[in-house]
Amino acid sequence: MKLTPKQEKFCLEYVRTGNASDAYRSSYNAEKMKNETVNSKASMLLSKDKIRARVEELQTETQKRTEVTIDNVVKELAKIGFHDVRKLYNDDGTLKQPNELDEETASAVTEISVRQMRIDEDTVADVIKYKFANKESALDKLMKHLGGYDKDNAQKITSIVVKVEE
Repeated sequence: MKLTPKQEKFCLEYVRTGNASDAYRSSYNAEKMKNETVNSKASMLLSKDKIRARVEELQTETQKRTEVTIDNVVKELAKIGFHDVRKLYNDDGTLKQPNELDEETASAVTEISVRQMRIDEDTVADVIKYKFANKESALDKLMKHLGGYDKDNAQKITSIVVKVEE
């Protein structure tokens, strides 16, 4: 299963970017090609057995090296999709400090900003603002991964019966 240098570069770029057209452009002379042509040629490359096998091999290597698995990604999406904003607060109603957040809540937070605010001459308080990842997007990705839309899509398919008169 020997690949040409351009095919190998295509595989490496595809695994790196996840975009077959971009991988094709960086591996082949595509300056004068229309986008449709690039898309078509990239798709044809990905349909070749030896290209698919090499891409899978590279993805497996990356997965082993980074220890990223589909299960890990799904778990992280679930943390975002099912986070509970109430976990930001202590029992007395005060906002928790970032180091006090549990793992699930901290995983859903994408940004923390802290600003100091003067209350009076002697008192300065930290104002903490938490920003969360998009919950709806995470749930949508989970539904797609778990086949949650398949049933709905199957119900939308209707058959059309055409009666032909003789």
